[in-house]
Amino acid sequence: MALAFHLLAHKDPAQLGRLLHALWAPDNIYVIHYDRRRPSAEHGAVAALADGRRNVVVQPSTAVLWGRFSLIRAQLAGLELALHHPQPWTHWINLSGQCFPLHPAAEIQRRLQAAGTASFVRHFDPLGPDSNWARPAGRLDRQRLDLPWLEWCLRLPGLGRRLRRFFGGASAIPSLPRLRPRPTPWFHWYGGDNWVVLSRGAAAQMLSPAGRAIAAWFRGTAFPEESVFQTVVLNAPAAGPVHNDHLRCINWIANLASPQNFRATDLPRLLAGAANGALFARKFDPTVDPVILDALTARVTTTATPSAFR
Repeated sequence: MALAFHLLAHKDPAQLGRLLHALWAPDNIYVIHYDRRRPSAEHGAVAALADGRRNVVVQPSTAVLWGRFSLIRAQLAGLELALHHPQPWTHWINLSGQCFPLHPAAEIQRRLQAAGTASFVRHFDPLGPDSNWARPAGRLDRQRLDLPWLEWCLRLPGLGRRLRRFFGGASAIPSLPRLRPRPTPWFHWYGGDNWVVLSRGAAAQMLSPAGRAIAAWFRGTAFPEESVFQTVVLNAPAAGPVHNDHLRCINWIANLASPQNFRATDLPRLLAGAANGALFARKFDPTVDPVILDALTARVTTTATPSAFR
């Protein structure tokens, strides 16, 4: 049984290589996207990860901006590369470069083989009583700007502060008022988060004409990566069964926009999550706490031969 992984990273090729090593199985497919804005030396280090490995594909690099459509576009392009690969994988898993597995690769394969044609996508109705979002309509009411050159300008001293005020505020995604309302969708809108495990059938639905049309509807919205997978898969009967679970431990802290890094003190929490079915966790940073990554590396690679990845 083979799995397909999409690894989306924006820094630290060494940490990305560590993740690849921890996930390594010779039958799996690994598609890597590394942000175009990073230095050429880092891109060279990422390209080296694919040397001599026909099941590692380095995706053409694009600039990926947090909370914008460029993030989902890069993932859909990586999914398309995986679907065109001759290896007949059964499930597609998207991970960031700061994710890490909680089980050995063989155990992850075994558990997803047991899942059959099911996908794992955490979801909810954004407009329903159980929504996790405080103001879901606010994601649709402005045109979010997905422009790398503008992001560069926003970081300039003085000018950047003035531009931030003009484009929505210091902490907001740059945006402009919509010239006309977003058209009423022809599908039911679902929300969740970006991290999914898709069966091959569900993955194919993402790139179907209907799937591409739904994805295109979310261009210009805020955080489309937290809606596109859910909305396409749950509106497509051919996608197969979907469990409301993403199989992840994520270190969310109340009132913060991004998850925090796990530390060594979180190891009992991560082991409990693994015992309860989680396959992966995020996020980690070896410059913040290398001990937790060392502990998890020892856990997931003890059954692998040291030369399995080299």
